[in-house]
Amino acid sequence: MTSCTVNWYPTSADLMEEFLRASAHGSHSAREAYLAREALLGILRLSRAEQMLAIRRSVNKLVPVSLRPQPVRRGKAKRSPPSDPGQTQFVFGREN
Repeated sequence: MTSCTVNWYPTSADLMEEFLRASAHGSHSAREAYLAREALLGILRLSRAEQMLAIRRSVNKLVPVSLRPQPVRRGKAKRSPPSDPGQTQFVFGREN
């Protein structure tokens, strides 16, 4: 009888590799395995993005507008004229 003090939880990469091995049945070439792995990664990214969007929407429903953080609005930055005249001497289309 072995005692396991550390719980091991498979990562998404482990689960994906196990799924690919189970679905391949030894017939996948290296290219097909790569394409299947990339397709699964794309599906995982999409599902994570959808989960985050659902969480954000539920938070927006639950938190009143007055308590939500307001986005910081920045004014238009004014450009200062170049201090070094050497920086403007190579401007194309300008005749001095």
